[in-house]
Formats: sequence, structure tokens, C-alpha cells
Amino acid sequence: MLLNQPKKSSLRGGGLGSLLLILLLLVGCKDARQEARDTQAAQGSVLLSEARTLCQAGRYDAARDTIHSLRLTCPLAIEARKQAILLMDSVEMLAAQDSLATLPERMDTALAGYAAEYERLSLKAQFFQRKLEHDKK
Repeated sequence: MLLNQPKKSSLRGGGLGSLLLILLLLVGCKDARQEARDTQAAQGSVLLSEARTLCQAGRYDAARDTIHSLRLTCPLAIEARKQAILLMDSVEMLAAQDSLATLPERMDTALAGYAAEYERLSLKAQFFQRKLEHDKK
């Protein structure tokens, strides 16, 4: 029976040392995670600011790309990601408004092009119709 009982002093010392080591590792890991969050939050803030500037300048594609970059490179920047969602909605809305504002002009240009193409094809058809009539004689 005495052989099966471990020594109390060796377990207590080893157990306490192991517990201290685990606690130190946990604290170290927690600090590293917090440092990563802080770093990504700072990067996310910079990218978000850049995307806002691009949006205000009307550079919507570049703003979208910057927001996508934020999403990919800063997964721990939660607040910046939340704000980026709202900014992306604003980018899409402003891009749509700009497209709507220029639509009549683009349609006029397209219609003028179609009218010119219609005229060209009509003249071509008339030419070949006359040519066929002449060749039949």
C-alpha cells in the first residue's frame, strides 16, 4: 500500500510549477492576441480613412478595393469592419446616383451612334438593291 502512494512533496512542487507555467503561457498568449487586435485595429482605421477619402473623390472602384483589402487583412479589426460595411453601402449608393445622373447623356450618345449606324446600313442596303437591279438588266 505504501508503494502505490506518490510522494506528496514531489506532486505538489511539480503541480504548482506546471500551473505557474500554464498561467504564464496564457498571459503571454493573451498579450499577443491583444497586440494583434490593436495592430489590426490601427491598420483597419487607416484603410477605412483611405476608403472614405476615395469615396468622397468619386473613386468608387478604388474605395471598394480598399474596403475589400480591409476585410482581408484585418479580420480582428471589428469596429473598422463594422464601419466598412456602412461605407460600402454608401459607396454603392453614390456610384448608382452618379450613374443615374449621367444616364441621359450616355443614352443620347448611344442613340446618336445607333442613328448613324442605321443611316449607314440603310444607304448600304439601298446601294446593293440598286446594284442588283442594274446587274439584272
